[in-house]
Amino acid sequence: FDISDRKQAEARLQQSLRDKEVLLKEVHHRVKNNLQVISALFSLQAESIQDLKVKSVLQDSENRVRSMALIHETLYRSTNLGQVNFSQYIYRLANSIFMASSTHYGHIQLNYDLVPVSLNLETAVPCGLLLNELITNAIKHAFPNRRVGEILISLKQLPDSLELATSELAITPAQTRPPKPRYELKIRDDGIGLPSNFAIENLQSLGLKVAYDLALQLRGTLDLKTQGGTEFRLVFSELTYSKRL
Repeated sequence: FDISDRKQAEARLQQSLRDKEVLLKEVHHRVKNNLQVISALFSLQAESIQDLKVKSVLQDSENRVRSMALIHETLYRSTNLGQVNFSQYIYRLANSIFMASSTHYGHIQLNYDLVPVSLNLETAVPCGLLLNELITNAIKHAFPNRRVGEILISLKQLPDSLELATSELAITPAQTRPPKPRYELKIRDDGIGLPSNFAIENLQSLGLKVAYDLALQLRGTLDLKTQGGTEFRLVFSELTYSKRL
C-alpha cells in the first residue's frame, strides 16, 4: 500500500462504520415504533372494556410493552448504541408509569437515589421489565384509600464489587477478564406492606411472579423486606451477550 491507498482504505472503513451505526439506530427506532403501536392497541382495547379486572390486565400489558419500547428509544437517541444509560431510563420509565396511573395524584411521592450506570441490551430489557412490575405493584397496592406515602427507587454499584475488582486486577493474569461489577436496585414504599405470612416463593400475583422470573433470568437475587412498608432488592451483574444462531 502507498499512502493514498491506505487513506482510501481508512476512509472506506470509517464510512462503513458510519453506515452501520445509522442502520442500527434505524433498527432501534423501528422496533420502538412497532412496540409503541402494540402498546397503543392495548390502550385502545382497555378503553372499550367495562370489566375492571380485564381493563387492569390490558393496562399492565400496555406498561410492559412500553417499558421495552423505552429501552430502544433510549438506545437510538444515545451516542453509544451498545449501552443503555440505565439511570436515565429508570427515571423516564418510573415517571411514565406514574403518569399513566390515575390513582396516585396528590398522595404518592416518587423519589430517586440513582448513580450513573450503563447496561447492555441483554441486561437492560429484563431489568426494565422487572422494574416496571415492582413500580406498578407499589402504585396499585401499597396505598389504598388514597393513603399518603412515598416510593423510593435507588440504584448503585455495590462497594464489595469495586473492592473485588481492584484487588483481583492486581493479581489476575492479563488474559483473564476482571470480575463483573455487581449492582443493587431497590424499590421501596412506605405503604401498608405485605401479609406477615407472605413468602416470595409462593407468589400469587402475576406481576410479582414475572418479577421473580426476570430476576432468575438476570442470574440475580431478589430479596424482600416488609418492615415499615415493602422493599424489593435486586442484586445483579451485567449479562454476557449470547450470540444467536
